[in-house]
Amino acid sequence: MPKYDCFCTVPSHTDYRKIIGNAYNLYEPISHQPMTGDWSAIDGLLHHILEEHYEYGLDYIQLLYKMPLQKLPILILVSEQRNTGKTTFLNLLKAIFQDNATFNTNEDFRSKFNSDWAGKLLIMVDEVLLSRREDSERLKNLSTATSYKMESTPSF
Repeated sequence: MPKYDCFCTVPSHTDYRKIIGNAYNLYEPISHQPMTGDWSAIDGLLHHILEEHYEYGLDYIQLLYKMPLQKLPILILVSEQRNTGKTTFLNLLKAIFQDNATFNTNEDFRSKFNSDWAGKLLIMVDEVLLSRREDSERLKNLSTATSYKMESTPSF
């Protein structure tokens, strides 16, 4: 059985490696690669959701795929209307990035236990309510930090 010195999280979708040096990479490979073909349904969804920000959205998704270490702004989809496709868009991102994307709740951000989402490329929140200033500050800190401490729930 192989032995490693440590764990790491090094995202890559174009040159993925499970072992980096003597470290075990916790980032998960995705099971598909981009290819040409009919993508009219996805394109229609992106046009519908992103509207005048369509090109920005394509760039955002491409950067997530090609340059996952690139710091990107927090993407927020806002609509007072229901059934606009926001959840469908998040599900699309989950399908693309698979185990490297996760859904969180407000409570997940407030908890000190973060090991189930700390190393993810995308942390998505479908219905977020940042009613407390400390919630907004924590989200800002998480999105700009160069590193952070992972904490898991105790197991006995």
